[in-house]
Amino acid sequence: MKYKVNGVKPDFMASEERRNQLVAHIEQLMQVKQCQEELDKWYEAFVNIYHKEMDSFYKKLENTPKSAKNFHIMKKEWWTDDLTALAKETHRSEKNFITLIKQGKRSTEAKAQFLTLQKQFDKLVKSTKRKWQRNKIFNLDKINDSDPNAFWDYIKSLRKPKKGGNTKRSVLE
Repeated sequence: MKYKVNGVKPDFMASEERRNQLVAHIEQLMQVKQCQEELDKWYEAFVNIYHKEMDSFYKKLENTPKSAKNFHIMKKEWWTDDLTALAKETHRSEKNFITLIKQGKRSTEAKAQFLTLQKQFDKLVKSTKRKWQRNKIFNLDKINDSDPNAFWDYIKSLRKPKKGGNTKRSVLE
């Protein structure tokens, strides 16, 4: 379990109830003698107390699959419906694979399926982007030959505006 922790808050572990629970568990630990089962129970209780305190102070982070991060590129001009479908299928496959791992099951088939889909997706992204760029360059060459003014207007439109405040300057007299 992960938590978003931006520095330890001053109230963390200040609760009298949690502090008493921890002290009681530490005393139990001191009395336990080489018995692994008792140590495991003690550790589990300690972790539960700690997680209760973390839950009351910090926000939990979700474990998201890597393929979910690919969805930010769907806004690109070259993105197609085929890419969307394959991205969703890859995402589902990765979630299935991660779920099996969390359950303690190692599935080579699920891993192989996910890796195959990921490789297909990456290849399709590269080829689709390359085709789009090639088409864009071809169209620019065509515009340059037919109407140079339109070509240069288009090139000027590609410039990113300068960041900053007001570009106008006042003249002091």
